[in-house]
Amino acid sequence: MQSQVSSSSTPAPGVPLPVELITEIFLFCAPTLAELQARLLKDLPPLVLTRVCRDWRGIALSIPELWRTVHFTFPTLAWEAAATAAIGNSNAKAALAFLELWLSRAQAQPLDISVTVDSGSLGVAESDERALAQILGRRRTQWRELVLKFPFASPDAVAGLNDSNGALPLLRRLSLDVVAPDSGWWDPTTGLDAEMGVVTTFSNAPSLREVSFGYNAHPRHFELPYRQLTSLVLAKTRPQELLAYLLKTPQLVSCIADVDSADAPSLGVIPADALPRLTTFSLRGANLTLHILGLLTLPALESLSLSERTGLNAEDFISVGFFLERSSVLHSLRRLRLYFIPWATEAQFLAMLAGGSFPLLESLEFDATEARTAAALFKNMTAESDHPVLPQLQELTVTLHKKYDPGTHEMLWELRELLEQRTRTGIETERAREHVGLSRFELQMEYTDQTPEDWILDTWREVKKRGVAISVSTRGFEQWV
Repeated sequence: MQSQVSSSSTPAPGVPLPVELITEIFLFCAPTLAELQARLLKDLPPLVLTRVCRDWRGIALSIPELWRTVHFTFPTLAWEAAATAAIGNSNAKAALAFLELWLSRAQAQPLDISVTVDSGSLGVAESDERALAQILGRRRTQWRELVLKFPFASPDAVAGLNDSNGALPLLRRLSLDVVAPDSGWWDPTTGLDAEMGVVTTFSNAPSLREVSFGYNAHPRHFELPYRQLTSLVLAKTRPQELLAYLLKTPQLVSCIADVDSADAPSLGVIPADALPRLTTFSLRGANLTLHILGLLTLPALESLSLSERTGLNAEDFISVGFFLERSSVLHSLRRLRLYFIPWATEAQFLAMLAGGSFPLLESLEFDATEARTAAALFKNMTAESDHPVLPQLQELTVTLHKKYDPGTHEMLWELRELLEQRTRTGIETERAREHVGLSRFELQMEYTDQTPEDWILDTWREVKKRGVAISVSTRGFEQWV
């Protein structure tokens, strides 16, 4: 195929290629939804391919698969008004036409769609909101992944998602952030508006497995097939609500929740067989061990993350231990993340990791206030013992929060010993047979002292040469290695 472009300033293919091969190359270049969300549409395929030459444009437009993924930011009234004044045409209307054209090029392909309504300070016209909902609704049977961030100005626009009937046969992943709690029609008592009611658009989605609720959305506004879900993300919830939704999702494999209330739940202990498949559990908030972990048993748990806003106290560590023993996962947990560990609970933290506990733990991440907490862990991990500390650990991430910490130099010494012993390749000594080698180590701290001494830097560089992914930096992102 010969290029039809004659201008030397316009890029064109250097060697003629069969259309079939160009098609395969184009498909290989197709961006993911995450890539489209991170960059401008005009800078990525497929749009960038349509600007190379006439032939490439024709090929790109003939491949529906190239157009099945789109991230679209809806314009604000602020610059819609400016465009209308300047050119006599609504910029919002042009944007809606562009979205509809893009989706039409996908033809009958499954669609991965991300739409953000950027309302700015003036909001978006209600008629444009409804038009946007209708454009999406007409393609509802093609939805495969749907990400909606709609700070709607009226309940009519949200209800517009309900206009079409029937199932959503392809929908697998759904992310919703579509209700603005500061809008005039929001009822803070019930969380619902009489006009809006409950959105039932996603109730008949037999393939839906992953659901994420943003900060401005709440599950009670949507009717969903909870029993079939395997992944649930709640950006804002309360203990009572979280436990209630966990009871609705027996197939859940992963749950991430930000708990914004310290109110004790009234549900009581959750049955031990309620969540037989939950392997990943991540919590952020307050009173997590008392109000949530204390009521749960998770026999399949492999990954636990606790981010306690006020820090983990001694009772928290006791509760975590009881929870892991009750779930029978103390010796099978593979990933653990703890935030944050005050110096007063250093002993409880170290005791939980010692004594042969967590023999299969592969990844540990913790935030601490004092360098001495990290130093003590490093020292325990290199000490000779009948029960080596964390023998299967491969990834270790440490964050320290004290800016002027006299324990930093001791920690760096213990770190040197740890890296020397736990990153050796091959079986060199009897001691080396007791554990696997670290493959990734990351340390970030508030440390503002002078640059580490050369012997410390040399140790880190040597470890890096062994193939270990090592990163050491200050909070100001001064990268030492």
